[in-house]
Amino acid sequence: MTAPRDPLTPLQDIVDTAEEIAELLRGFDRYEFLRDRRTQLAVGMSFVNLGASINRLKAGSPKVAARIPGLQGSVDFRNILAHDYEVVPPAIVWRIARDELPELGLTAKSLISEIEPERRNAATAHDASLRDPAVVRSAPSATEREDTAPAPSLGDAALVLSCAVSERVDASAPVHRATLRQDMEVVLKATDLARDVPRTEVEEFAAGIARKRAETDLRVAAAREVGEGEYFEVKAQFEGDPGYTAKEDRQAYHAAVARGKPRLYREESLPTDIEFRVARAVVATRGTDRHGLALAMAEALERGSTPTADRIRKEREALLGQLQEGTENLKESQERSILRRVYRNFTGAEIHELSEGRGALLERLPGEKERAQVRDTLQKLHSDVHYPEPSPWRARHDVVARAAGHERGTGQATGRDRGGGAEVGT
Repeated sequence: MTAPRDPLTPLQDIVDTAEEIAELLRGFDRYEFLRDRRTQLAVGMSFVNLGASINRLKAGSPKVAARIPGLQGSVDFRNILAHDYEVVPPAIVWRIARDELPELGLTAKSLISEIEPERRNAATAHDASLRDPAVVRSAPSATEREDTAPAPSLGDAALVLSCAVSERVDASAPVHRATLRQDMEVVLKATDLARDVPRTEVEEFAAGIARKRAETDLRVAAAREVGEGEYFEVKAQFEGDPGYTAKEDRQAYHAAVARGKPRLYREESLPTDIEFRVARAVVATRGTDRHGLALAMAEALERGSTPTADRIRKEREALLGQLQEGTENLKESQERSILRRVYRNFTGAEIHELSEGRGALLERLPGEKERAQVRDTLQKLHSDVHYPEPSPWRARHDVVARAAGHERGTGQATGRDRGGGAEVGT
């Protein structure tokens, strides 16, 4: 069973956000608020951030969250604001902000005042036991474990981010290692425990990630609308433009982007929980040797929406089954699509292991025959399919192909696409 997470951080975030909203409304009466669109939007964003803090408290410390009356209502209100802001009358926002939110802030502050002394007393007793050899050591209590326990979603976040970085960040970047996922867990856990991380900087960075992610999604959706194949979607995602050669395709693409831009500017993209988490990591690791990995996570998130951890796990199982069946009856375009899915749902190191018939992923298969089938199919795909797509897929493809003994005579990746592949060499 996973130990609970320290509730003090989300509780303090709730207090800070409640005070932030009160400050935004200072000097306003109801009539003035209903006429001020800018303040309405600012208060709405603060409510979204408040809901994220409440969700973290519920996930990490459900017993503490249960002590706050009406907490689920606050989460539901946050979700409506996050996804359908226009349907919420400003008068409702005003009423909740003025009549209900202050009580929530006071309750959170009261809980902090109760928990902090308990935490100090527990820490003092623990320190005393360490100094006294006569005290019998026992397993740490839940209270003592909270400061060092990873958040329940730590493993899921590391899985999503490791696959995203592997797929989306230049293959020659130094962050690519066989320990990529474990390295991310270390950074995320340290960030969760970090204190005094500037909240404003985190929010600004998270907003920047969300905006770039939304712009990428718009370009990919526009390319998909034109319907000329996955190649152009990949170009739109990684190069900013699909590069259509036909005039009518270019016109259709730019028209699709133009139709999507008003909504993009009208409805400011809100950061997801994982984007907030990575933004906090970027700010918290500044000046340390972990900062480069945090920036790589942010870069990966800016390259479009990411699948959930559950979705990645299901895709992994499906792909391992498909690789066992072989690809003899598939066209090259279908083989290329399978490889895209492989690069999207496995890290570079995992792909390298699969192509060599080794690693933890293959150990779960029934026997040597199945493992050999996965290895042979993956090697065949890398020998048959050539990749014209942008970095990092092309670079990753060439690295694995060369490692499997399929040296490319032409079309070697160069410059930023060079697949030095620290990830597959460790």
